Amino acid sequence: FELAFESDVPGRATLNEAIELAKRFGTEDSGKFVNGILDRIAQDLERV
Repeated sequence: FELAFESDVPGRATLNEAIELAKRFGTEDSGKFVNGILDRIAQDLERV
């Protein structure tokens, strides 16, 4: 939500927060997984 609709928050900050939360509360590979998903979404949003 924040990545798509909050223009006052830099996209990279949103990605970094989500990745760090995934690393802290997920499995060993969660950070990589979340990074891949959100990076793709960010790229798609830039095209719109």
